[in-house]
Amino acid sequence: MRSVVSSFPIAIVVAVAGCSGGSGVDSGKTVPSLTDAEYTKLCTFYNQKAHELVGKKCDTQAITEPPAIPCGMTNQLAGSSCAARVSDVEACINSTDACVVTGKNQPSGQCIVVNNCFPKR
Repeated sequence: MRSVVSSFPIAIVVAVAGCSGGSGVDSGKTVPSLTDAEYTKLCTFYNQKAHELVGKKCDTQAITEPPAIPCGMTNQLAGSSCAARVSDVEACINSTDACVVTGKNQPSGQCIVVNNCFPKR
C-alpha cells in the first residue's frame, strides 16, 4: 500500500451568503476581510475537515497527510488580493475527497479559487 502526502492546497465552502456552511463564519465575507478570530475559526474548521481524510483511500493510495491551511493567531491573508470567500473555503473542503487529494480527480471550482490564495507546499 502506497501512502500519499498531499501537495493539494487549501479549500473551504458555504452555501448561502450571509450564513455559514459549517465554520460559523459569515459565508459572504472574503478571507482577507476576516478578523483574526474569524480567520482562526475558518482555518480550524478547514483543517479539522481535512484531517478526516487521513486513512481514506483513492484506489490503493491512502491519505497520510491531508491538505491544510496555515493557522495562527492572525489572519495570514489580511490585506492580500485573495478573492476567496468563506463560502469558497467551506465548499472546497466539503467537496474534497481522497481522489482529489491524490490528484486523480480535479478539485472543485471553489478549490481552485482557494488554492490561488494559499501556495502549494
